[in-house]
Amino acid sequence: MPIDSVEELSIPAPLDRRNDPPPSQELDRESFMKLLVAELKNQDPLEPLQAREMVTQLSQLTSVEKLINIEQGIAAVQAETAGVASTQLSSLVGRQVTADVSAVDLGQTGGVTSQFNVQSRAAEVEVTIREPTGEVIRVVKLGDTFPGLRSFSWDGNNESGERMPPGRYGVEVSGRDADGLQVVTSTEVSGIVSAVSYDTGLPQLVMGNTKVMLGDVTSIAQ
Repeated sequence: MPIDSVEELSIPAPLDRRNDPPPSQELDRESFMKLLVAELKNQDPLEPLQAREMVTQLSQLTSVEKLINIEQGIAAVQAETAGVASTQLSSLVGRQVTADVSAVDLGQTGGVTSQFNVQSRAAEVEVTIREPTGEVIRVVKLGDTFPGLRSFSWDGNNESGERMPPGRYGVEVSGRDADGLQVVTSTEVSGIVSAVSYDTGLPQLVMGNTKVMLGDVTSIAQ
C-alpha cells in the first residue's frame, strides 16, 4: 500500500522504553547538578562564572534539597500522627463524655443538629445562632419545652433564607416559663459516645443526635 505522507508511518517505541514513566516536570537534585555542570562547560572564557555566582547556585541547591527532605519528613509525621489519633479516639467509644456545645460546625451541605439542657419546663425556648463576630444570623424558636436534654436543628440558613458559608457558629439558648420568668438552660451536654465521625474532615464524637468536637469535651468518664 502506498504511503501518502510521513505522518501515516507509525514507528513503535522500542520495547525497553514503552513502560518508562513520563518525564518529570520538576527540577530535582540531579537535574540541577546537570544544569550547573553544563553551564560551567559552556561558559564564556572571557566572562567565566564568578565564584560568588557559583556559591549562590550551590546554596540554592542545598536549600531545595533541605526543603524536599523537610516536606517528606512532615508527610511521614502527619501520617503517623493521624494513625495514632484514630486509634486513641476509637477508645472513647462507649465512654461517658461531657462537652460544651456552645458552638456548632456547619458543613458545605445539610444542616446542624445539637442538644442543650433545660432545668425546668419552659413555655418558650429560643436558640440564637451567631457568627464568630457576634452578629445574630438566626433565631430558632422551639416553643413549649420539657426539662432535660433536648435537641434543636438549624438548616444552615440565615433569617433571609440564604445559605451560610461553612464554618463554626456560636449557639446561645434561653428560655422562659409561662409567667415570663427566665428558665435555666445550658449548652453543656453529656452522653455515651457511640461513634467517631469524620464528616467534616475533623474527628467528631457522636453522642445521640449530637456531634461534638474533641476540643469541646470537658470531661471523660468510664
